Amino acid sequence: MKIKKIGIVANIEKEKIADHVKSLKKWLEEKGVEVFLEMEISRKTGFRKGLKWNDLARKSELIVVLGGDGTMLRTARFVAKFNIPILGINMGSFGYLTEVNLNEIHSKVELIIRGVFLV
Repeated sequence: MKIKKIGIVANIEKEKIADHVKSLKKWLEEKGVEVFLEMEISRKTGFRKGLKWNDLARKSELIVVLGGDGTMLRTARFVAKFNIPILGINMGSFGYLTEVNLNEIHSKVELIIRGVFLV
């Protein structure tokens, strides 16, 4: 199954988070993926259309979380009832729940949007 709709959630307190989200959003859109931003990160990046948690979860086939374990847990709590896969991008020094490091983001997400993953 190829992923065509991705929601992005991020810890707005992380350094350079707006730049990372803008870059990821642009890269995904160039790959033909529709991107939705959670409301807080949408405001932080200057995009107008942020979505509330329920709307983000309903529209997305995957949620990408840029942050640490706390951001992953918060996201999981909000979207659990929608049974959507979550991919954690580690923006801190160490994370148990965030499996992908920032320098691997394009290579790992590329595989996922092509459908090369297990749920």
